[in-house]
Amino acid sequence: MKSEKPTWRGSLSSSYSAAFQIFSSYWKDYGGIRALATSPYFHAALVFTAVATPFWLEGNWWDVSLDFLPSALGFSLAAFAMILAFGNETFISVMATKAKGRDKAAFQRVSNAFFHFLVVQFFAFLSAFLCKAYFRTPSEWLVNLLNKFHINIDVFVTFTHVFWGVSFLLTSYSIMCGLTASVRVYRLANSFVKVMNSPRIATSKSGTTAKAEQIEPTAENSPKKDQVSKD
Repeated sequence: MKSEKPTWRGSLSSSYSAAFQIFSSYWKDYGGIRALATSPYFHAALVFTAVATPFWLEGNWWDVSLDFLPSALGFSLAAFAMILAFGNETFISVMATKAKGRDKAAFQRVSNAFFHFLVVQFFAFLSAFLCKAYFRTPSEWLVNLLNKFHINIDVFVTFTHVFWGVSFLLTSYSIMCGLTASVRVYRLANSFVKVMNSPRIATSKSGTTAKAEQIEPTAENSPKKDQVSKD
């Protein structure tokens, strides 16, 4: 009996469902709104955006973003791939083992930080592109549409400036996320040195777990069990 071919509707629903699950899992692993709101790197991006208000209010700032973000995206992807292939078999097995009291292995946390970096860069580039695309005098049809809904053109201009501010914040945060990723790599390198200079790991599962517990504070720079990642 031949199996039925998937319908367009079924394939579309499956594709969107898979994408939603991936990003939902990423956001949960990152820590959600709480992790973002308590991140010192996000706070630094907010401060930088506020200080640079005269710059992004004038417009055309997005040309800077559009110049460096594509290269930064490519570099980040290459760095992410190198991180996944980093270390020897012993180090990978230790980093992939969950330490006692941790819900995720250190390697998962490093990977999540890089994925977050890439996501922020993507949305920063997209928002900068939209800023450039709509930086022009409002067309007559747009003015007529706003008048039809009794919306003053000044309100539209204010909304545009708010969008510029959010877009510039994304660009600033993407730069700060680059610093976050660098910190993660630094911690990973320190963990690698610690593993390679420590007594030989037992081949048993318990021995690997014990070693993971030993290097987990170095990899995460946090001895607390329930601390939320702030990257």
